[in-house]
Amino acid sequence: MKLLKLRIKNLNSFRGEIELDFENPPLNNTLLMAITGPTGAGKTTLLDALCVALYNKTPRLSGVGNQNPGNLLSQVKTEGFAEVLFEAQGNRYMGEWHIKRSLKGELKPEVKLFDADAGVLITDRLSSRGKSRGTSEMMVREAVESILGLDFDAFNRSVMLAQGEFAAFLKAKPEERRKILEATTGIGVYDRLKQTLNRRVDETEQAYNQLEGTFGAIPSVTDEEMQRVCSGLEALEVNVQSLQEKRRKILVASETEKHRSHVFTQLREAEARRKELQDQQEEINLRQLELELACCAAKIIPEREKFQTERGELEAMWQEFAKVNEALAFVQKECDEAQKIFAEIDEAYRGILSARTAKMEVYNAARAEEIRMQAQL
Repeated sequence: MKLLKLRIKNLNSFRGEIELDFENPPLNNTLLMAITGPTGAGKTTLLDALCVALYNKTPRLSGVGNQNPGNLLSQVKTEGFAEVLFEAQGNRYMGEWHIKRSLKGELKPEVKLFDADAGVLITDRLSSRGKSRGTSEMMVREAVESILGLDFDAFNRSVMLAQGEFAAFLKAKPEERRKILEATTGIGVYDRLKQTLNRRVDETEQAYNQLEGTFGAIPSVTDEEMQRVCSGLEALEVNVQSLQEKRRKILVASETEKHRSHVFTQLREAEARRKELQDQQEEINLRQLELELACCAAKIIPEREKFQTERGELEAMWQEFAKVNEALAFVQKECDEAQKIFAEIDEAYRGILSARTAKMEVYNAARAEEIRMQAQL
C-alpha cells in the first residue's frame, strides 16, 4: 500500500478542512517523516482518519458508546469526513468516511470505496432493476481487506505499530506474527514457489522413472556381437554365391543320366544348406532389431542430459529456498530477542513507576504538613 493523499475535516482538533498531499512537494521528496507537536495538536487524529477511511475503525475508538469512532467529530460540528487516496497492486483507490450528527445527536457514519482512476463506486449494490441500493460498512471492509490483504487487526499490528501496538505484535502468537510478516513483506510468495517446486519435482521424477524404464527395456549390444553379426552376413553372402554356382553346375550335370544320382545328393545337401541359411537369416533379423533398439537408446541420451540439467537447476532453487527459510528464522529470532528486551524494559518501567508512587506519597504528606504549618503561622 502506498499513501497518496489524506483529507480530513472537523475531526477532533482539526476545525475546517486540511489536506496532506504525498504526491507533490515537499512530501513526495521525503523518505522519512515524523508527526510531532504538543499534546492535543492532532497527531493521532491523522492516523485515526486513515483507519476510519479504510475500515470505519480506529485503535482508540473501535466499539460503541464513548468508543464509537463517530466521536472523532469535533465538538459543536454537525458533519465531518476523512478521505484517503492510496495505491495498491498497481491500482489507485479512494476510501471515504463521512460522519453527520442528527438533530437527536446521533452519529451516523457513511463509508464508500471508489476506483480512483475510473471513478467507479466499487462497493455499490444494485437491485434487480439496476438501481443502486447504496453501500454497506461490511462491503467496504471486505473490499479493503481483499485489496490490501490485511484485516483491521493485521493492519493495526503492522502499519500502526508506531502507535504503541509494537508490544501487541511481540506478544502475538507465532502463527499470527507469521501472517502479519507474510502480508507486509510478501514472504507468502515462497509458499507458492514451494508448491510449484514440489509439483515440478513430482513431474521430473515421473519422467525420470519412465526414461529409466525405457533404458532398462533396451537390450545391450556389445562390439563383439556386432562384429559377429557382420561376419555372419559376409559368410552368408559367400555361401549364397557358392550355392548359386553349385546349382548352375548341378543343372548342367543333370542333363546326363550318369550324374542323376549325384544331382539328387547335391539337391539334398542344398536343401539342408538352405535350412541352415534360413536359420542364420532369422538370427540376422534378431541382431538387426537389437541394433535398431540401440540407435533409439542413443537418441534418448540427449533427453537424459537435459533431465540432468533441469535436475541441477531444481537443486539450485531448493538451495535458494533453504536460504529464504534461514532468513525467516533469523527474523523470528530477532523478534524473540526484541520481545525479551521489551519485557526487561517493561519490568524496569514498572519498578520506576512504583518508586515514583512511593515518592509521590511522601511528597503529598510533606505538602499537607506545609499547608498545615502555613495555616498555623
